Amino acid sequence: MPPIEDAVCEATCNTTPQSLVPANITPDPLYFFNPATGEILECPAQSVAAFRLEAEQLNQRLDDLWRAQIAVSSATQALQVANAQVNPAQQTAAQTALTQSIKAEDKAREAMFKELKDLPKFNDGAKGLMELLPLATHKGQKLSKTRRMTYVRSDKVKSHFRTYHDLPGDKAKLKSFYKKNAQGDYQLDVQKLKDSFSKVPVKGSLGKEDVTYWADGWAPEFAEAFNANYDAKAAKSKADKATPEDACVQFSGGASLMRFFAGVGRSSSAELSTEDFKSLLAGKGEIGAKFMGNARAGVDLASAQGNVNLYLPAKKGLHLHIPAGKNAKGGQQELELGFVRFLIEAEVSVTCGASALAEGGLEFKLKADMTQGVKGAPASKSATALANPKALVNKLEAENAVKGSLGAFAGAEAGGKVGGALQWQKEASTEFKDFAKINAGAQGQLGFGGAAMFEIGYSDGKFRIKTKLAACAGLGLKGSIDAEVGVEHLVEFDLWFKHQVVNALDQNLRYFEDRAWKAFVYMKALAIAEGKQLTEYLGKTLPNLLNAWDKLVKTASAEVLGRIKASRDYVLTSVAEAKALLLGLLESMKARLKAMGREIENTAQWLLSAAQSEQEIENIYARIAVDMDTKVSKQSGQMRLATLLGGHDALNSIVHAAKTEPTPGHGLAFVNEPAYQFSLGMGTHQAWQRSPFGTNNNHIV
Repeated sequence: MPPIEDAVCEATCNTTPQSLVPANITPDPLYFFNPATGEILECPAQSVAAFRLEAEQLNQRLDDLWRAQIAVSSATQALQVANAQVNPAQQTAAQTALTQSIKAEDKAREAMFKELKDLPKFNDGAKGLMELLPLATHKGQKLSKTRRMTYVRSDKVKSHFRTYHDLPGDKAKLKSFYKKNAQGDYQLDVQKLKDSFSKVPVKGSLGKEDVTYWADGWAPEFAEAFNANYDAKAAKSKADKATPEDACVQFSGGASLMRFFAGVGRSSSAELSTEDFKSLLAGKGEIGAKFMGNARAGVDLASAQGNVNLYLPAKKGLHLHIPAGKNAKGGQQELELGFVRFLIEAEVSVTCGASALAEGGLEFKLKADMTQGVKGAPASKSATALANPKALVNKLEAENAVKGSLGAFAGAEAGGKVGGALQWQKEASTEFKDFAKINAGAQGQLGFGGAAMFEIGYSDGKFRIKTKLAACAGLGLKGSIDAEVGVEHLVEFDLWFKHQVVNALDQNLRYFEDRAWKAFVYMKALAIAEGKQLTEYLGKTLPNLLNAWDKLVKTASAEVLGRIKASRDYVLTSVAEAKALLLGLLESMKARLKAMGREIENTAQWLLSAAQSEQEIENIYARIAVDMDTKVSKQSGQMRLATLLGGHDALNSIVHAAKTEPTPGHGLAFVNEPAYQFSLGMGTHQAWQRSPFGTNNNHIV
């Protein structure tokens, strides 16, 4: 029999059926392209066995973890389907299957932690995790249908490599090979790659035919595959839509560079296999595994920087509820407060290992204590929480001992930028909007020990929000993250809180620290009465706000009535306390400016008709005054309000039109408008309801 050029091993066969014969493996040197450095690495024949042992061990752990997470995702979806169909038998079976899948994932993660517990942060080349692309040689090894990337620990294999440093550039990753095409998008330059590989020096086991093949065969295929998979024009929204709703991680960046060549960049399948690694490197074996992509890869070719979006607890957000309490009139046990999620954006260098680990879940930094994502205590997942991520906003454990820190993310440790936002979504809406900013330097001095989902303080001219990830108990997350509300998010923050209050039927959510609550209410009342943007008051101290309000109460004139009527958006989104202050102001004006009585009554009627529920009107009864410290009885407040409006008939017409139950997802409207009475505007996000320019002093912009 003639020799086979690409044989993996040699053996002498016999005629005995089912017999085993020894085989002598005659390995060839292995060659790899390291995209993190732009270098070619040669593993000599005598070191191939040691390298393969390390690679197969690590890849086995990665495959086990990925497969386990795929099983959890599939089982979660199955349970959600069973719950939606209200099939008890299927629900029980699906719950059991999900619980077993979670246990298997925990076991796989522990095995991975054991292998990687001693690794430093990912950009440490000395002991870091190397992500390598095997190079085919002239001997006919075709890698297009095998594992295109492999992972090894640098300290385990560095003594087995010969490095070729002669490729161009200053070791600035792959950006030495980038160019702009006719459309202005970056792509790999085939000619630069060919020229570079053709100049690799021939020495050791490396022959001229190998270099020629890389230049004329491998390089064009490599560049073509990259350029075909890299969608330079894909908008961020497109990437977001491609991310499954139960995903925690959305990848875009050079940290996931190899995922392009593995085919995950634009599909849900990946070339993963735990078959014999020798066969894979030799171009044999079939790839049958599936990777349910919770990652959408991308790369900024110009800067060779990557970024990652982390959604906590998941892209679809955490479903917030609150017990209906005494305010509910329709017998509901819980009221819907929409969704909230934590979006963390981390910019990471193109670094080995980040894609291998983070795409498997929340393992931005695999540590021996198994802490995931944020600093804090590790937590286990539960089938119930995965099937329906929800939280009661007023039934949370205080976590005074746990501090959230964005420095725990790999992006921060890799020297990149870390930021993000708290985002909210209405019950019937389809998009999230930012209402607070998160960044590595925004760790507030909060922790006043409440049991609410959010704790809001006011210091240094900004509202600061502490969010409790204990609400995600069962999702494998704990800890807390602090955020701040600046000028760019103040209006959205105002809308978010109003939405929470409306759908909680004006319950006291206990989100705000006392001084922060007063600052928030006085800001809103001043913005309406003075006809200014809410952002103009951000940065003022509470004493400054109180002094400005006292001065306004003493000097208010007819101009105030016009400003209030021109502030439609702000009036609709104002809470009961702010409306009560404004009605107290009008009451004071009516006593002082008797000739304007009818105009003041009309303005007061219009203002009260912005109340979104009967309960909000009752809360106004108890708070009508020119300051927030004054409290009155319901009966007294009702009498004063009727007098201000011009009689009980005027008051009753508004009260009788007000709803007794919330309408989640709907925009805000005055009680005498069809949009209010017939629940129009379903799914409309309040932030997008604009008043015509020029008709509103402080319209939402």
